[in-house]
Amino acid sequence: MQIGLRWRTEKEVISGKGQFICGNRHCDEKHGLGSYEVNFSYVEAGEQKQALVKLVACKRCAEKLAYKRLKEKEKEKEEDPYGEKEIELKDRDK
Repeated sequence: MQIGLRWRTEKEVISGKGQFICGNRHCDEKHGLGSYEVNFSYVEAGEQKQALVKLVACKRCAEKLAYKRLKEKEKEKEEDPYGEKEIELKDRDK
């Protein structure tokens, strides 16, 4: 799953969107916000660039940012519910 990032509009900057209000375009939550740093890839003058940007989001929207990572952890737990990994014994240890 990919999350689309974009530059804030002047109106959003003035209103505090992404600073004092959740940065998600469809969310106006003002409480329980967290600050996150995410990699932002963009093309400028035909050149691919990347920047580490600060993002402010509520808990529900922040879960969307980490969705893939959370699903991978859940899958690992399903495969090995006891948190134990099978260790291969060397011939001398058998």
